[in-house]
Amino acid sequence: MLVYILKSSACLALFLLFYKIFLEREKMHVFKRFYLLMSLVLAFAIPSITFTEYVEINSGSTEIPMGINSNVQEASQTISSDLSVLNIPLLLWTIYLLGVLFFAFRFVKNLFRVIHRIRSNSKFKMEHSIYVLLWEKIVPHTFFNYIFLSKSKYETQLIPKEVLLHEETHAKQMHSLDVLFIEALHIIFWFNPLLFLVKDAIRLNHEFLADQAVLNHGASSPSYQNILLAFTSPASYGNHQPSIANAINYSSIRLNVLGKKFEFMSPYRQVKKRFTIMKKQTSKQIILLKSILLLPLLILSLYSFSGKKVILTENPDSELSQIDSIRENVTLDMLKEYNILAQKHNDVSMDERDVKREDILRMEHIYHRMSKAQKNESKPLPRYADPLQESQEGATKEQVAEYNALAHKYNAMIEAEENIFIKKSDVELLEYLHSIMTEDQKSTAEPFPDFPEPPEPPAPPVHEVIEIQEEVEKLAALMTEKEIEVRQQRTEMKEMEIEMEKQEVQMKEQVIALEKQDKLMEKESLELQEQVLKMEKQARKMERGVPAPPPPPEPESPLEFVQKMKKKNALFYHEGKKISADQAIELLKNSNDVNINSKGSKGKRPIIEISTGPSQ
Repeated sequence: MLVYILKSSACLALFLLFYKIFLEREKMHVFKRFYLLMSLVLAFAIPSITFTEYVEINSGSTEIPMGINSNVQEASQTISSDLSVLNIPLLLWTIYLLGVLFFAFRFVKNLFRVIHRIRSNSKFKMEHSIYVLLWEKIVPHTFFNYIFLSKSKYETQLIPKEVLLHEETHAKQMHSLDVLFIEALHIIFWFNPLLFLVKDAIRLNHEFLADQAVLNHGASSPSYQNILLAFTSPASYGNHQPSIANAINYSSIRLNVLGKKFEFMSPYRQVKKRFTIMKKQTSKQIILLKSILLLPLLILSLYSFSGKKVILTENPDSELSQIDSIRENVTLDMLKEYNILAQKHNDVSMDERDVKREDILRMEHIYHRMSKAQKNESKPLPRYADPLQESQEGATKEQVAEYNALAHKYNAMIEAEENIFIKKSDVELLEYLHSIMTEDQKSTAEPFPDFPEPPEPPAPPVHEVIEIQEEVEKLAALMTEKEIEVRQQRTEMKEMEIEMEKQEVQMKEQVIALEKQDKLMEKESLELQEQVLKMEKQARKMERGVPAPPPPPEPESPLEFVQKMKKKNALFYHEGKKISADQAIELLKNSNDVNINSKGSKGKRPIIEISTGPSQ
């Protein structure tokens, strides 16, 4: 596992270094988006690829004298037994799981925070997105197709249209999918610091994509840069957006540890990078050339970080290797048969087991011909209270022939006084076959080889023992340091949990305070409504108590007017001729279509002109 982690980290570092040197400053943002995502996939996939290589060797080169590795094995067992007291794997797995729980809790907390904002605030749907208006002062940010805005600033039109277009680009291009993918990887590989840098590169490239979309819609570059600077100022932050959202003033790798904020790159440096990319122009030739460079990068990664497995195959030229290869081939063909028989007899109890001599001989015959690796991978050989002692019928013809071949081979080596390399499996097989043969079979078979006693294993040099002891002491000291570091990390994590609990309490208090304010506002609105109702009732009462105004006087008729003018000694004219007042009264009485025009002056008698027909 440790080798896999180191290989994947080195592979990811290589991809990230290539991105920083060759791609980050180029205006090919869509290609960079998929490059960064595929870098994560390949960095964790390549170390799991294994290439198999077959190496042919002579059969004698793989034979090891009996007992040569016994002391080395004993020394390694001593070291492992000393280290097993510390139980390192359990300690490391505990630390890893605590980290996974912490980062998973933080991710779920941010996710629920976004969902709560969506549900508890007013929103309205636009063409490609949904605007969520919040009461608190926030910087505009996006999660999938939800765009979070400050309600007061949006209603007063203080948010520029370029900012809204920037956030709508995040929503259209589904940048939140990339963010969720890297956040999920961060939970699993939280101990890898390179993921912080990859996360920063992915989110910065999202801003490049959104900036390019705004400029492509006709926005002026200088005015848009001024808007970015305005939203980058600390006064524009307000309540910071969740880490799983895209925001116009995103700053690289901002951490909040025990109430203290740490930034690996200030927002102004990040905006400076965005300004530089806005002015950058990348030709198609450069894009093609840098895309071609990915092929040697991929080949280098596969060659350097993939696994390699070497399988040794024996040279089939020698007589000994031919015998061994035949035996191994038979073992591979019969391995499935052995597992079926062993499973059959291991699955039932001794009383219920139907023991057959043929099954037992077959299993023992195959088992003694298997290699050590095959024995480890196969079912265990069933153990019986030997039921065949009374009915021993001897070995089969095939077993006798196999015994004679092996015994003849080793007897010839002993007679020639050659340097003998004895296989333990051959000795076990010879002993087994010799034990099941009858006395008649033994008398006609090859004599059992007189194997020499194995040489005493050489004692390890003194300096090797000292080196092993020093390594053990170093490992013990290292484990002590690790235990101290783990305790410190646990203490820090407890402090962080306490701080998080305090922040949760503060958030709950803020929510309670906001709820109280809402209740006060509702109460005030109810009181205002009651006052309005009271004023309406008073107005109605006042309307009922005031007497109705008198009707207007009826207009004066022409006849009454002439009679009034007669009393004032007025002069009367009809069609330009002077008439008396009585004639004028008679004229009005006899005709309905009469027009009267009155003229008067100060100190003179009024003049009344009478005419018939429609008025002019």
